[in-house]
Amino acid sequence: MRKSRADDADEPVEETLERHRKTLLEFAEKNALTISEQNIYKEVVSGDALYARPEMLRLLKDVEAQAFDAVLCMDIDRLGRGSMAEQGIILETFKTSGTKIMTPAKTVDLDNDADEDYTEFKTFLSRQELKMIKRRLKAGTQRTIKDGGYIANAPYGYEKAYRNKKPTLCIREDEAGIVRLMFQMYVEEGAGCQMIAETVNAMGARPRRADRFGRTSVMKILKNSVYIGKIVWNQTTHLRKGNGKSVAVSNPKEKWIITEGIHPPIIDEKTFERAQEIFGSRHHPPSYTGRVENPLAGLIYCKNCGGLMQRQVMSRSPEPYLLCQKRGCVVSSRLPAVERAILRELEQQLRKLRAVQRPEPGAEHPYTQTLDAIDREIRSAQKQLDAACELLERGTYTPELFVRREAAVRERLEQLRNTRREFAGKLSAGPPAAVISGKIEEVLRLYPHLDAQSKNRLLKSVLERATYYKEKGWKPAQFRLELFFKPLYL
Repeated sequence: MRKSRADDADEPVEETLERHRKTLLEFAEKNALTISEQNIYKEVVSGDALYARPEMLRLLKDVEAQAFDAVLCMDIDRLGRGSMAEQGIILETFKTSGTKIMTPAKTVDLDNDADEDYTEFKTFLSRQELKMIKRRLKAGTQRTIKDGGYIANAPYGYEKAYRNKKPTLCIREDEAGIVRLMFQMYVEEGAGCQMIAETVNAMGARPRRADRFGRTSVMKILKNSVYIGKIVWNQTTHLRKGNGKSVAVSNPKEKWIITEGIHPPIIDEKTFERAQEIFGSRHHPPSYTGRVENPLAGLIYCKNCGGLMQRQVMSRSPEPYLLCQKRGCVVSSRLPAVERAILRELEQQLRKLRAVQRPEPGAEHPYTQTLDAIDREIRSAQKQLDAACELLERGTYTPELFVRREAAVRERLEQLRNTRREFAGKLSAGPPAAVISGKIEEVLRLYPHLDAQSKNRLLKSVLERATYYKEKGWKPAQFRLELFFKPLYL
């Protein structure tokens, strides 16, 4: 069950799905079809992206396992109306498993050439309809933007409103005052983004999607032209990957749509332009551009406050610094020095693991002992099975009792053999320490030759997080690090 654009847009999703449920169950009862409660799949997402549809993926897994004779839905396009490749996956799964597609109007058997042609034609029409709907929605969106309407989430300082039936914004005064204060501190008082964030946090202001303002969130507000009544659209394009996730790619400025909004401004243009001039003359930490510049991004946390530490380039130093976002919390250090300390700690961990790897002379691997114990259990179970056969021959066991006893012993034998295969595989792969040390050795070998983003990904393959601490008066290269390895490597 999935709500389609063909359904009443004003009807809540749950009501639509419940209506579909009743219709399909009535159809099933009328046609003597058995449907269990756990095999009812409800989905509330769009049908044009297969890998973003967990219920459809679950259904396809069950269909592939030949769990059903047929799948019942309101119409074939409820199964999906995405790309040709994704629709091919859906239809091929049904065809290979021999599962029929049933709707109140028609039953489709993909082993039948006529039904297969009908289904392919039907899915083709669904794709074309979806493309047309998307084109209309895109054209409508662009028309609304060019007319000054605002259709995205309301930024801080505003809330959603309508004017002459067009979506727009109205000022939310309790937040607008904070926005004005941010511009005043930045333009007139020369305060930096971090100081502004700490000031408004102390006043009790809170952003919409976080616990507190940070340097980056303040910077975004100071650069957002919506506060002078303008609308900028199409700055990014979201590209969908094969796994259903999307990635944002920045568009060149010539593709941006910039228009005068019909919403009231919070900041005058003179103040806003002055803020942009200051931005151009000052150094600011670069905002995220889709590529990681900090090899330690998302890994280092302040031991004192628990906040995530950030990379910052300072005009007085050729090297970037690692600092806590909370002003005055802990003393910062040069980022390359912290990087080197982490690599030294990894080298030390590697030496420890190699020491563990080397067994004492004559020592036996613990997995070998485990395999011997499992072999003894297997021999014991085999003897029980032989004894049961002998008792059957003597007439001590009835055939029914023998069948039950044999099934229980054979099940135990299968479990023991599976366990033995698992441990035999681990033994052939080497001791756990060997697997761990091999991974850390790979990190140390590759790290010097990679860019910042690849270094970050490599470190995160073995590290869960690390904490940093440094007090005033400590030497530049003096700080404390504690590394937390991923559970797999402990």
